[in-house]
Amino acid sequence: NIEVDEFIDGFVINNSMSIKDVLNTLQKVYFFDCVENDGKIAFISNKTNIRDKNNITTIYENELLEINKEQFINVDVISNTELPQRIDLVFLDKNNDYDAKSLYAERNNTDSEKRYIETLPVVLDENRARNIVETLLYSTWLEKSIFTFILPLKYIYLEPADIVNLQLKNNTYILKINTVKLIDNKIVITATIFDNTLY
Repeated sequence: NIEVDEFIDGFVINNSMSIKDVLNTLQKVYFFDCVENDGKIAFISNKTNIRDKNNITTIYENELLEINKEQFINVDVISNTELPQRIDLVFLDKNNDYDAKSLYAERNNTDSEKRYIETLPVVLDENRARNIVETLLYSTWLEKSIFTFILPLKYIYLEPADIVNLQLKNNTYILKINTVKLIDNKIVITATIFDNTLY
C-alpha cells in the first residue's frame, strides 16, 4: 500500500545500506510513515491531501480506561533543554553540480543549546532543503509531548501512524499514534501531537 506522491531527484549510496537505513533517510526528507499491516508494508504520507482522505477516529474522554486510580491519560514532556535549538541540514545541491551544501533552521527563545546535524545523501534544490530543515525543527518540538492512554477492545483496529481526535473535557488534540499494544484485553496507545498542515 503506497500513499505517497513524491519524486526523488537523486540518492547517493556509497556503501552498503540496509533497506531500513534507506527508508529512515527518505523519511527525513519526504515525511512519510512506514508501517506493517498483515504482513504488508504501507507507506503513508503526512501531507494534507493524503491524510485528509483517511478516516480520523474520534475518541471521547469517557471512553478512556484507567491507567492508575482516577488517572486516564499520561503526558510525558521532553525537556526543552533536550530538544535542538538548531538543526543543520547537509545535502547535495541540485543546482550547483551536486556539491554538498548546508542550511540551518533555529529556534529562538529557548534554553536549549543543542545542535543537530543531519547529513543526507539526497539531491535537493535550496528551497526544498530549507523547507525540510524548518519542518524537521518544528516537528521535533511539536512532538515533545508523548500521550499514553488505554482504550477498550472496540479500538483494536487502530494501528501505528493512524490519526485520532482525542476529545477531553478542556482540550481537543489531534494525535498520531506511535505504538499500539494489546495488554490484558486493553489497547495501550502512545501518541504525539500531529499537524498535517506542516507538511
